[in-house]
Amino acid sequence: MSEMRVIGIRVEQPQNQPVLLLREAAGERYLPIWIGQAEATAIVLEQEGVTPIRPLTHDLIKILITELGHTLDDAAGEAFDKVARLLGLQYPGGPSIERCAREGNPAAFDLPRALSVGPYDFSFSGLKTAVLRIVQDLQRAQGQEIPFRGTRLADASLEAGDLTLPVADLAASFQEALVGALVAKTLQALNDHHAVTLLVAGGVAANHRLRDELTRAVSVPVRYPPIRYCTDNAAMMGAAAYYRYLSGDRATLALDVLPGLALA
Repeated sequence: MSEMRVIGIRVEQPQNQPVLLLREAAGERYLPIWIGQAEATAIVLEQEGVTPIRPLTHDLIKILITELGHTLDDAAGEAFDKVARLLGLQYPGGPSIERCAREGNPAAFDLPRALSVGPYDFSFSGLKTAVLRIVQDLQRAQGQEIPFRGTRLADASLEAGDLTLPVADLAASFQEALVGALVAKTLQALNDHHAVTLLVAGGVAANHRLRDELTRAVSVPVRYPPIRYCTDNAAMMGAAAYYRYLSGDRATLALDVLPGLALA
């Protein structure tokens, strides 16, 4: 039996050093602003967390953030992870599906785009379920006994013997459907809010298919963080802290966890 210990940690504030209270999600929004120096009004497409699309107006001190839309279930990155698990691919799912999709046909399977539940909101539940149903139908066609009801996506995963299925085509078709939904919602937000810049952030911002499609479809400048800064990192939190510091916000070591902490 493993030993369990309780360890106390004492944190002291260095003299004359500020304490800032930040949300992890803020880093994903602020990093592309800091790198891209977006002018006037911009739209931020962020695919992790709650997958928001946000309009921003800012100067060096103040950044105004207003949410336009978000996912109603999984973020895009979580959808990649769950479908990758279903297809027997490695975690994290985004890079694994992207690599596998390069060998597949994105038009092989007619998958639904994300459910349109609002002008800028997303729901990937129908897309994920459609991939699961196709996989199950293919397994049944090969003589496997697959129940017609009761199997959840979280519990399903291809075994080594199932790899005769067209995994590359499934990966490519799923990626194409998800990217298509993100691009469509982003274009609508850009047009509706007359944005002059598109900022892309979060883990799925590293997806090359998404980058290519946005660059092709969008008429305004598109700013991406370097690939190495798309996943959680200290640089993005430093970018958020930079703007929070300039705005004059400070905290103390008496701070507590605030799930609803404002992003700006």
